[in-house]
Amino acid sequence: MPIAAYYMGSYGRGPGMRLYGSGMADAGAGPPRWPFGDGGVLDSTYAPVKPGVRRDEEPQGRARITLVGGWTVLAFWDRTGPDKRGAINSTFVIEGTHSPHEALALATEYFPQVFERLHFEVSLEGFGWFSGRTH
Repeated sequence: MPIAAYYMGSYGRGPGMRLYGSGMADAGAGPPRWPFGDGGVLDSTYAPVKPGVRRDEEPQGRARITLVGGWTVLAFWDRTGPDKRGAINSTFVIEGTHSPHEALALATEYFPQVFERLHFEVSLEGFGWFSGRTH
């Protein structure tokens, strides 16, 4: 049975962050009754932030996992897409509760187009595990 999965990030159409479903289909505001509203909260909210480090200086690929209302969020800074502004990240939202390694495997399976362009590894070492909203 397929798992619902979404990607919020910079892909294919120039500047801006957009929400995509599997196959990189435009997902609009996401499915009804999910805990992320219109999806806008996914833009930079869940990527890991070190105190005193500007978002455009955060290392690419350092990941954080967050559990929110029955969804697993995997987020990392990623400036490899068409939007070249510094504070760009890739955020994957996967239905259900998944370990960091499971979440990364599912994100790679559902969104290979994103991972094919990366010139860095996604680091789950010291990934940070959070349960609940981060804002």
